[in-house]
Amino acid sequence: MKKLLLLMLVATLLLSCGRSKKSPEFMLAMDEMEWVDELDDIDWEAEMDDYEGEESAEVSEKITRKIIKTGRLKLDVQDLLDEKRRVDALVRSVNGYYEEENLRSTNSKEIYTLTIRIPSKNFERFINSIELGGNEIVHKSIEAKDVTLEYVDLETRLENKRLYMIQYRELLKSAKSMDDILRITERVRRLEEEIESTVRRLRYLSNQVSYSTLHLTLSQKKPFRYVAKQRAAAGEKFKQAFYGGWHHFVDFLYALTYNWVGILFALILFPVLYRKYRRWMRKRRETKDQMINEG
Repeated sequence: MKKLLLLMLVATLLLSCGRSKKSPEFMLAMDEMEWVDELDDIDWEAEMDDYEGEESAEVSEKITRKIIKTGRLKLDVQDLLDEKRRVDALVRSVNGYYEEENLRSTNSKEIYTLTIRIPSKNFERFINSIELGGNEIVHKSIEAKDVTLEYVDLETRLENKRLYMIQYRELLKSAKSMDDILRITERVRRLEEEIESTVRRLRYLSNQVSYSTLHLTLSQKKPFRYVAKQRAAAGEKFKQAFYGGWHHFVDFLYALTYNWVGILFALILFPVLYRKYRRWMRKRRETKDQMINEG
C-alpha cells in the first residue's frame, strides 16, 4: 500500500512540474533521486496480489467483470454431415464464426474438429442448442477465467504511461544539452514500446472476453468392413526377384571395380603375410620341441 501511495505522489509531482516553470535539469535530476529509482524495483504483480482483496471489492461494485469463457465438447453422432450442417446453422444464428475447422478420417471414425468463436452473451445458449441434437456427449468441460483485475491494472498502467509520455515530450521541447535530449529520447522510446505492448494485451483480452471459444469435436463411427490385402501375382513376383537379383549382382561388380586398387593390394600382401606367419609358427614349434628334448 505504501508503494501505491508513492506512485500516486510521483504522478502528482510530475503533473505539478508540468504546470510550473522548473528547468529540464530539475526534472532530469528528479530521475536520479533514490525514491524514483525505487519505483523501477517495485514488483507490481506482487503488489497487485497483496492488494487483491481490497481491489476485488471495489471492482465488483464499480466495474463490469471481464470473464473469458472456454468450453470443450465431444459428441458421438449418427450422421456426421447432417450434424455439421446443423452446427453451421447454429453458428450463423448466434453471429459466431469458425476459427479453425478440420476433417480427418481413421480406420474406425470420421472426425470433425471445430474451434468456434461465439459472442459471450450467446455462449450458454449455443451449447444448450448443440446438446439438444440427441447425440451422445462423450466429454464436456467449461472454464471461466476472471481477468477483471488484470484488465483494470493494464488500463491504469496505460493511463499513467501516457501521462508520463506527455511530461517527457514537454521536457524534450525545453531540453538544452545533447545529453539531456538523448536521455529523454531514450525514455520516450521505452515508454512507447511499453504503451504498444499494453494496448496489444488489452485488445487481446477484450477480444477473448467479447467472444467465447468452444472446441467442438464431432465423430461418427464407421461400420466394420474387412479389406483383404492386395498381393502381387506370382509371375510379377518372379519378375521382381529376377530383376532384383540382377541389380544386386551389378552393384557387387561395381563395388569390386570401384575398389580394385585395395583388392589388388590385398591379393599381393596376403600371400606374403601368410608365408611369414607359417615360418613363424614353424620356428615356434621347433623351439618348443627343442626345449622338450633338452628337458
